[in-house]
Amino acid sequence: MDAHSNKKMLILYILDILKKRTDYNHRLHQQDIIELLAARYGVTCERKAVARNINSLRDFGYDIQFSNGYYLAERDFDDSELQMLITSVLFAKNMPASQRNQLIEKLSKLSSDYFSCNVSNVAPQAYSAAGATENRQLLYTISIVDEAISSGVQVSFTYNAYGTDKALHPRRKKKYTVNPYQIVAANGRFYLICCGANHDTLSSYRVDRITNIALSATPLLPLCELPGRSDGYMAPRHMAESLYMHLADPVPVRFRIDKNNVNDVLDWFSNCEFSNETDATVEVSVTVNEDAMLYWALQYGRVVEVLSPLSLRQRIRSVAGTVYKRHG
Repeated sequence: MDAHSNKKMLILYILDILKKRTDYNHRLHQQDIIELLAARYGVTCERKAVARNINSLRDFGYDIQFSNGYYLAERDFDDSELQMLITSVLFAKNMPASQRNQLIEKLSKLSSDYFSCNVSNVAPQAYSAAGATENRQLLYTISIVDEAISSGVQVSFTYNAYGTDKALHPRRKKKYTVNPYQIVAANGRFYLICCGANHDTLSSYRVDRITNIALSATPLLPLCELPGRSDGYMAPRHMAESLYMHLADPVPVRFRIDKNNVNDVLDWFSNCEFSNETDATVEVSVTVNEDAMLYWALQYGRVVEVLSPLSLRQRIRSVAGTVYKRHG
């Protein structure tokens, strides 16, 4: 690289050094930067050039501080935020291990060379075998869905289920064609919220079980044109009412639960109301999909009693009887 090119690139080299080699606990003087420029990029410059370029970076908006040396004081993500994101990726069941590792590597590069996310402190079996998908089309599927929503067109795809060979197999020969509306995250998975091309109700599909997705030329049916959806789809409300991603219309449910399990209630129901509290129990009112509530009540059956609706009480009794017979 000639001297003129080096001069043009100097400010980028200095910025890279500040990003990679400085933070609050690691600071560089002008001479340190000059030596790193020579060692890493084969560039020579004077102290005045370093100071001038640092001032230009400050003018552009970079928070470069000087206190016993220069350091980059603010980044898009601080180390604690990156740590949280990386930990979330480690336990993401949506991604194959290879894609998970690639994403973690990219996240790590957003900090300095001194950043150390303590992934080694997490037992490998905790995230390598926690039901993680092996569908390597996941990220491609998400990008196509995003393009379809932005373009206002339908998508078609193969929907799969796992067999005893632990591999994905198509649930049917014919592709599914849907109107895509949104991708949401629930219970460690990504779900496509959509409406079938020949239906007028919402459905959900696990994104990690979708393969061979393709854009259609057919315009999608606007969400507001679905029965009962004239106000549009509200994800926060929907997530509160659709445990386990069941999408039938929600109903009012009232149940009694041990007070020691109030934390569990609040973990699952952001829209709950408490009443009739005693020393041992409390009643809870929620609006939730009945099928989802059935599974939730069975999960917490030792400490919960559904009070209404009666249809749900009867279904729980029936399922519990079946479970008892199988384990009797």
